[in-house]
Amino acid sequence: TNSFTAQTISMLATAFVKSEIVDEKFFAALTLVLKQTMPPDHLSARQLGMVLKSFARANALTQDAQLVSVLCSQLVMVPLEDFDAQSCTDVVFALARIAQQGLVRGWEGDERDQALQHMVDAILLLPDEQLVGGGGAGHAASMLAALSSALASVRVTDKRVFQKLSMAVQRMDRGQQSVQTIATIMHAFASAGQSDKELVQALTDQLLRIPLRSVQARAAANIAWCAAVEESMDPALLCWIWRSLDSLMP
Repeated sequence: TNSFTAQTISMLATAFVKSEIVDEKFFAALTLVLKQTMPPDHLSARQLGMVLKSFARANALTQDAQLVSVLCSQLVMVPLEDFDAQSCTDVVFALARIAQQGLVRGWEGDERDQALQHMVDAILLLPDEQLVGGGGAGHAASMLAALSSALASVRVTDKRVFQKLSMAVQRMDRGQQSVQTIATIMHAFASAGQSDKELVQALTDQLLRIPLRSVQARAAANIAWCAAVEESMDPALLCWIWRSLDSLMP
């Protein structure tokens, strides 16, 4: 195991998950390396994000509190400025997946809480340009949707974070977001109790430009739920909801 490097571990884990190969023995071997022989060059912010996301997707973190502790302890030692938008999204996604899969928490203030607060602080330091256009317009929109949803799942309530994400969404050029990304963002903000009428208005304006044939049932339902939570009386949004649901009826 001494021949493993941080780059090797992160690339192997990512490659296996992307190829939809989830081999329990493979991830067990990598787990042993991570727990007993942390690579001498340690894991960078991007590598930690890749490892956590890959292990979470492979359901390899649920029953292993020690591995989660090792990775989260490593995470909080990485300087905040080393994280980019993608690594923040990957880490928060993994923490949300752990919570959804039911890994028992040790106590309030354990390593996961510290790691999550570290990510909140890192997100607040991100340059706006990374959130608005990092990796291309379509990728940035999907990333913002995934990050918003993950933050809501782990019950982050820091208004500063959601305000930063809201401003990034509103700065995007029209046409960058699909119905699904709009629905995910609206649902995330409503779930987190982050009422933002300006954001809802901006997203509604984009919805009106998207053909109804692009709407899927889950997206329409999420947007309708968000409108109910926000107690929206916007005739344009309510009309869009009615038309989209009507178009989905057999």
